[in-house]
Amino acid sequence: MKKYKKIILMIIPITVMLTACSTSNSKVDTRDRVNMESYSIIINKVKNKKSNLVGDIVFDKDLGELYEVTGTNAKSISVSVDEGKKVITIKSDKRNLDTGGNLVIKFGVPIDSIYIDQGNFNLDIFVDSIEKFRGVFESGISGEIRSENVKEFNLDLLGAGNITLSGNAESANILIQGSSILQGKEMKVKDMKFKLEGTGSGSVYASNSLDASVDGIGGISYSGNPEKVNKKVNGIGFIRELN
Repeated sequence: MKKYKKIILMIIPITVMLTACSTSNSKVDTRDRVNMESYSIIINKVKNKKSNLVGDIVFDKDLGELYEVTGTNAKSISVSVDEGKKVITIKSDKRNLDTGGNLVIKFGVPIDSIYIDQGNFNLDIFVDSIEKFRGVFESGISGEIRSENVKEFNLDLLGAGNITLSGNAESANILIQGSSILQGKEMKVKDMKFKLEGTGSGSVYASNSLDASVDGIGGISYSGNPEKVNKKVNGIGFIRELN
């Protein structure tokens, strides 16, 4: 009987170790990135007081892991991964963080959507070879999104941000509500839809068609000499072609 007790005691810590390992970040093979499955990112209630900068959100193709969270107050961040739905959810266990702008959230897998509901972040992500991308930002976001070989690019800026776009996409659908600034003329798009509501502004590129509307005092500038242009302005805003 004593012999069996010893065996049981040896098994228990091994079981605990295996359970603990299952919650750790998963390694990924980045060599065949084109054929890797893409993930949706949700960043929920990760913010500082008084809209101070939380930190950086970065796509790192050489990371070798699904994600990595480092910097000030990183221990207050929880991450859950739904492998079935391919969703990575990042939350804070505090109402307000105090990161000093030093929190860094990295992703090492392709991204097909990203949603941020709160918090002020710097953004540097790369979207490559996917059918459809969607970014929804209800917070203060500044930085760059680079797009390559994307068929449908969707972006909603619903707070106060400053985003630069580069690369290319077959079509794009942009919505600005609020006071965000979009610098998108370096992203070459064939068919562009752009709706602006509020005091924001944006510049875009369209080579085939442009469907643009302004409701408020904002402005849209465009280049690319599109063959078809549909413009609608309600208020004192403007839609004009860049020289």
